[in-house]
Amino acid sequence: MDKMNLIFVVHNHQPVGNFEHIFEMAYERSYKPFIDVLEKFPKIKIGLHISGPVYEWIMKYRPEFIERLQSLCAEHRIEMLSGGFYEPMLAILSQKDIQGQVKMMNDFIADKFGQTPKGMWLTERVWEPSLPLLLDGTGIEYTLVDDAHFTYAGKKRDELGGYYITDKAGKVLLVYPISQRLRYAIPFAEPEETLKILRDAHNRGFSGICYGDDGEKFGIWPKTFEWVYEKGWLYRFFETISSNDSWLNMALPSEYISKYAPTERIYLPTASYQEMMEWSLPADSIPLYDEFIKYLKDSNLYDRYEPFVRGGIWLNFLSKYPESNRIYRRVLKLSERIDSIRSQKVREEAKRHIYMAQCNCAYWHGLFGGLYLNYLRNALYENAIKAQRVIDEYRGGQWAVSEIVDTDDDMNNEITLDSNDIYCIIKPSYGAAVEEIDFKDVAFCLTNVLTRRKEGYHSKLFAQHQHSDGGEVKSIHDIVRSKESGLENYLIYDRYQRLSFMDHFISKDCDVNRMRSEGYTELGSLVDAPYTYRRKDRRGAAYVECEAEGVVRIGGEELPIRMQKKFKLVSSRPELSVSYKIKNCSKSEINCYLAIENNLSLLAADSPDRLIVIPTENVRYERFKEVMTAIGISKFYLYDGYLKRNFVIVSDKIFNLWHYPVETVSQSEDGFERTYQGSAFILVYDLSLKPDEEFSFSISLGEEEVK
Repeated sequence: MDKMNLIFVVHNHQPVGNFEHIFEMAYERSYKPFIDVLEKFPKIKIGLHISGPVYEWIMKYRPEFIERLQSLCAEHRIEMLSGGFYEPMLAILSQKDIQGQVKMMNDFIADKFGQTPKGMWLTERVWEPSLPLLLDGTGIEYTLVDDAHFTYAGKKRDELGGYYITDKAGKVLLVYPISQRLRYAIPFAEPEETLKILRDAHNRGFSGICYGDDGEKFGIWPKTFEWVYEKGWLYRFFETISSNDSWLNMALPSEYISKYAPTERIYLPTASYQEMMEWSLPADSIPLYDEFIKYLKDSNLYDRYEPFVRGGIWLNFLSKYPESNRIYRRVLKLSERIDSIRSQKVREEAKRHIYMAQCNCAYWHGLFGGLYLNYLRNALYENAIKAQRVIDEYRGGQWAVSEIVDTDDDMNNEITLDSNDIYCIIKPSYGAAVEEIDFKDVAFCLTNVLTRRKEGYHSKLFAQHQHSDGGEVKSIHDIVRSKESGLENYLIYDRYQRLSFMDHFISKDCDVNRMRSEGYTELGSLVDAPYTYRRKDRRGAAYVECEAEGVVRIGGEELPIRMQKKFKLVSSRPELSVSYKIKNCSKSEINCYLAIENNLSLLAADSPDRLIVIPTENVRYERFKEVMTAIGISKFYLYDGYLKRNFVIVSDKIFNLWHYPVETVSQSEDGFERTYQGSAFILVYDLSLKPDEEFSFSISLGEEEVK
């Protein structure tokens, strides 16, 4: 019988936009020490995938690490795997962008390591049956997915080994099933457990078993640095594998393929790893899914029926989180535009920013922060805006134009206002609210705020129990804890999306705390109502007029009103102006507050260089973490010392300002945490209208440089 082969693949990745100290920590605690140990064992071979963001950081700060990898590649101890350079989710990209990203990584690996990649790491192991066709022409021959994908196709885990052949329209791709048993054992169980798994597979007649998972498991996940390096798990693991070479061999993925035929043909359904498929479910479905799995396990039925138990699919994150869909559609449409650029240099510059904006991490949320981390969303917006800026510069000149376009592909038209300085999206179908405001010179989206919504894991905050803090190293999926007490008090769910220029009619006994806690009564019907609209562009200026009729509910009566909102963007200055006109169409007096809600973010809640500035006689400086009010003002600033900008909000009528931080409770690898998403700035106007009386005012949002 041939020796047993362990195909061992490690995937190292950090998102575009992650903090420099996180890259450094990951390098010092995982990427470097792993190679330090590997170099000591000449019989150990691995497949290694490093994402583009990590490569770029290493090239800039630790170039000597590249030289070490080059030596290991030359010794045929490391096979470099390709993939989308900036770790995109291939399932949502056009074929053009899939091939562009993969070829970008292929070229990098060929240049730095002298290898022509044959395999690729599939982002989050999200498989689509069309991938063999989409990857045709990239030179990719194989990839890896979880063995769960195979069980969804009717296979049993103990029947899986080696690699399989699949195709789409005759385009072939080879697929390794990643062993779940190995993935859960490494590095949490002693090395002998891995030997047991490999012996079992060998005794069943298989000549190869594949392991593939995140490199961050080896030093970054909680307690793993101490376990893997300080207590010597990785050293013992490689030593154990090396000392069993009489029956066990480590093979590079392409090396194994060259020696052994595929196990059989297989066609896999759309899938990812089990946890990802659970996370993609709607929030209310997740507890039911967990309940069902618990029922099967308690009934000793789970092992038998597990292949038929699955959650959702990754694409449903675009449905679950409108914020994810919004930036995805933005980047998708920008990618379509760059094909019209004739200059290859300009086109490549725009394309690079498009690729960076396709980094998957901020498009979804599961165990890790992902979408809930505002700085990761900011990186997507920053690169999308930079791509648009490149396109703008190629276009040349000055302009301010409006366009009717379905920006989010929901069958409802939006209106975009676009100038040299600002890009803005208005949603007539949703209260004529403003969905996005980008300031191009600093490549910054000011409206990058996440809606507070229910998550499937929130129930765990109430049922949470203390776990042992002993020496056992748990899988990150088994860790449940909170980073602060009382987080359940922050589980507030928004009734509306977190957009801007949203128009609330509220009673005069309402205050900022009731707005923050969603404890207020919405008296009006227009906050998310559809508006009619028309464009009125002129030279150097773009105008959009929106109008709707609705009611204000006061004293048991529904009093009809008419609301007009006029948006203006000019080419001569970075300022969005919104003019309001409200008419009382009833025969009764309307007496309430009109509260114009703007959800804005400078990313940091408690930083000395991010401040709310109230320019009264005694200037007030407030941090974004504070709940605050300012009475009888007409102007305030959002000061950003990092960008060196003031974002200025001015009204021609006096208003009261209510401000509160928008904070969510989400899970991360460190436990449940409260995360700042942005701030609600509510401009409160005293509205007292007699029958047929009108109230008009304007609000402008602009930008000025801070010297």
